[in-house]
Amino acid sequence: MRMTTCRKMAWFIIGLIVGCIGTSLAGPIAVANPYATIASRNVFGLNPILTELVPVAPEPVLPRIVPKGFTTILGPETVLFEVVDGPAGKAAARSLYALKSGATQDGITVLRIDGTTGIITFDNHGKLQQIPLAAPATAAETKP
Repeated sequence: MRMTTCRKMAWFIIGLIVGCIGTSLAGPIAVANPYATIASRNVFGLNPILTELVPVAPEPVLPRIVPKGFTTILGPETVLFEVVDGPAGKAAARSLYALKSGATQDGITVLRIDGTTGIITFDNHGKLQQIPLAAPATAAETKP
């Protein structure tokens, strides 16, 4: 009986020595940040934090479209609108247009004219815009 106890004790000591040698070969354990191994595994596929700011190009100033009205007198619906180039509130170049649905001029395309709701859909240099017609001024509003 003593012999089996001694053999068990010897195997225990050999296992303990092998375990200690194996952990020392694995490298030191980072005590400063216990979560460092989690970040190195990147289980969730997270992107690293950006250290440089990527400059974003400012959006170009699009000309302002002011619908004046639409007509069906000469056939298909035609929208009448004014294009104001330049910043709001300052003197700017103004141009008047009369285009049918689907027509393009100077980078502005009339996509749809809805006569019942008064909303006109424009493609203003690649940006879709739905612009309603302004309500007509009444006689009471025009009196000084």
